[in-house]
Amino acid sequence: MSATPFTFRMAQPITFEHVDPAGWVFYPRYALFVNAAVELAFGEGLGWPWDRMHFEERLGVPTVDLQMRFRKPTRLSEVLDVTLRCEQVGTSSVTLVVDMRVAGEASPRVEARVVLVHVALGDPPGKRPWPAPVAARLRGEPA
Repeated sequence: MSATPFTFRMAQPITFEHVDPAGWVFYPRYALFVNAAVELAFGEGLGWPWDRMHFEERLGVPTVDLQMRFRKPTRLSEVLDVTLRCEQVGTSSVTLVVDMRVAGEASPRVEARVVLVHVALGDPPGKRPWPAPVAARLRGEPA
């Protein structure tokens, strides 16, 4: 039996700051929603908050690839159910799939795929293997 990959969910209320004059979410805002889901997933879901990762451990997880597909507009006052799921874990990279939909809807409003790379921010900079407990949690295995 295989492990269930790491999954994280969050609600994203759509407020006035997110919409254009037509009342729809301005498309670059979805990239911010992806980033918020990733940051919260690392902190709340994986137990590795970015403040500790970046400032104490001098490590980071920059985005090296981001693909987004916009299926249907989202309007002011709707709430997106944002689900992030780990698709693939490499030695120093991870591919995450992010699905954004309004609760009860069968189809997503937006789908995204994001690739992150684990890197050292200090000297010497560069790719680093995932810490074993983080890699295990991403794969859905016991840490």
